[in-house]
Amino acid sequence: VNSKDENFLDLSIDVEENTSITTCLRVFSNIETLAGESKYYCDTCSSKQEATK
Repeated sequence: VNSKDENFLDLSIDVEENTSITTCLRVFSNIETLAGESKYYCDTCSSKQEATK
């Protein structure tokens, strides 16, 4: 398992009508599984691997 911190200036989140910023941030920070065409390329393995972000 690898972890990588990245600095950022902007945070892009989808905002639906009548939604609080807390709800938007909760949805934004949900765990996403990278599988199929979205697999993560591992430099160590030199292949695509399933991962979560």
